[in-house]
Amino acid sequence: MMASYRSRSISRRRRRTPDEMAALRATIRAVVEADAPMTVRQIFYRLVGLGAVEKTDTRARNFEGESVELDAIPPKQLRKIVEAVILRHVDPQRLAVLKVAEESERDILKFTAENIRV
Repeated sequence: MMASYRSRSISRRRRRTPDEMAALRATIRAVVEADAPMTVRQIFYRLVGLGAVEKTDTRARNFEGESVELDAIPPKQLRKIVEAVILRHVDPQRLAVLKVAEESERDILKFTAENIRV
């Protein structure tokens, strides 16, 4: 005889509204822009201190490591924010030279790959 199982109730946390998500994105952006450079952990705790995100989450009870609600920012937007912060600390001339060298290396590798006989 097979054991029968009863369904469990699912308790879902309330999802943020689009307006709440926009406000959270703006808060994260402001934190990152104001105090860059920062680690993800520093950003997280700054957001916790502001009340923008919760420090505890029942879903993460057994999670080992660090967890942050960076999914609140769309990937393209997050990339732009991070890139802007990084570029503040990079010499533009050195970056331009590096890009030229990188392009040259890419061309050499492409030429080599196309002309290898197997």
